[in-house]
Amino acid sequence: MVYPAKVNSSVVKTSFTNHNADDYASQGLVVTPISMDDKRQGMMVTNFKDEKQAMQYYTELSKDPKFYTDMALTFHQEFIISDTNFNLLITSKYNVAAYVSFFKENYQP
Repeated sequence: MVYPAKVNSSVVKTSFTNHNADDYASQGLVVTPISMDDKRQGMMVTNFKDEKQAMQYYTELSKDPKFYTDMALTFHQEFIISDTNFNLLITSKYNVAAYVSFFKENYQP
């Protein structure tokens, strides 16, 4: 997930960690903050067993606006991304808009 740099990343990480403990405790998911640039930061959830599990997680959270409003996020972009595509995203200097467009065309349910 990508969100504005002014948002407290500790609050976001805690929200994801708590969500995972409540609903995905047996999965061993890992939540990691990502420093992107002076305007954006990210939060990455990893350790899904496969793409299907990652997509299920994404779909469940995207249907829960309260999860994001509880963090006071007025803007965020969420998507799943493979290790290969994440490396490409990094080399593109975090061209998130291009990746989100690609994700929506190819993966979003």
